[in-house]
Amino acid sequence: MILGIGSKNPTKSEAVRLAFTRFGVPVSCIPKDVNSEVSHQPMTMQETIQGAMSRAKCAYEQCDLSVGLESGLIEVPQAPGGYMAICACAIYHNKRFSLGISPSFCLPQNTLDHILSGEELERALVLSGHTADPNIGEGQGFVGLMSKGILSRTEYMQRAVEMAICSLFRDHPEYWSLSSIPRPD
Repeated sequence: MILGIGSKNPTKSEAVRLAFTRFGVPVSCIPKDVNSEVSHQPMTMQETIQGAMSRAKCAYEQCDLSVGLESGLIEVPQAPGGYMAICACAIYHNKRFSLGISPSFCLPQNTLDHILSGEELERALVLSGHTADPNIGEGQGFVGLMSKGILSRTEYMQRAVEMAICSLFRDHPEYWSLSSIPRPD
């Protein structure tokens, strides 16, 4: 199966490849430079999902399915600082979307303060002294930094893709035929 990926970020392509492989679907990923059509740092669930959907739809060209991943923040009043980080995945197929969301985590207050002042997460991490790497999102990501390498950004985003694949297979059981895993019924 050929998948259009709505980003040239290698961690996103790898997350998509690993998720589909886990479901027994061999894939070839074609990363594409697309616009998310949302702000550089989405601050709501709606905006984060819209960014994933826009990426997937824009990447749907010369492929069987396309996938968009968008990281953002969601308001959680009970969380320290009032926000948590998430990743949304949208798989585009037959003019429809299948959606999935990653686990979420809290950001350090000094990083969140920079984000609330208008900075994107990667820049906020540098400004708050958590990393000197301005491209941390193309590697281990902040989740890798926070977990001291136990978790990676790829694994974190992979969970969002896997949830979207569950929705895809539920709504379109014909896609199970692409999988080496027997259909669950």
